[in-house]
Amino acid sequence: TDTMIAADPHQPRHLIATWDQDDHKSNVTATSRNGGKTWRISTIPGISKCTGGVSDEVVDPWVSIGQKGVSYFSSLPLSVSGFLVNSSFNGGSSWSAPTPADPAAGLTVDLPSVLADPSRSDVAYFTWSRFTFSGPAITGGDARFSSTTDGARTLSPPVVIHSPPAGQAAFESRLALMSDGSLLAILGEADVDPLTAPMATFATRSTDGGQNW
Repeated sequence: TDTMIAADPHQPRHLIATWDQDDHKSNVTATSRNGGKTWRISTIPGISKCTGGVSDEVVDPWVSIGQKGVSYFSSLPLSVSGFLVNSSFNGGSSWSAPTPADPAAGLTVDLPSVLADPSRSDVAYFTWSRFTFSGPAITGGDARFSSTTDGARTLSPPVVIHSPPAGQAAFESRLALMSDGSLLAILGEADVDPLTAPMATFATRSTDGGQNW
């Protein structure tokens, strides 16, 4: 479950796939250097108890490849405040210890994703949903953004991409880097009750590296 694959923008035969392993006990990646003919599996350190972390379960794996094969991986451990980001400087063969993102969020974060900058190896962008709750029920939530300029050793303070009106929440926020250097965020907005309500799709652009949208 929760599978996705990324291609190297400069070496298209270099691929990294990721998926949710063993009923959410961990996430793993698999790297190919020959367009998918053969693969090498790697574990991600520090994201669950299986790999030296603290969470029993981890979901929502996401991976992206940037310049020189530098890669970034985001995941959502279900016992960690915010979410985690790991980086790889050898194209996904091994991964760094995780860096926490949005650590003040408590357990309100959902569906993080990462976009590696194809022209700057130490730069990557992150987006996610941050929900509000009344007891176990979601009452609202916005889409947020952060970035790194040092290979995910540190992340910038989160900024809000989009705040839906009362009774609605932002879902499935994703990023694209446009040819002019601007960032484009695509996200959904839906009523929180019921969560199966039809979802509207929105797009918003940032021309200053994600500080304003």
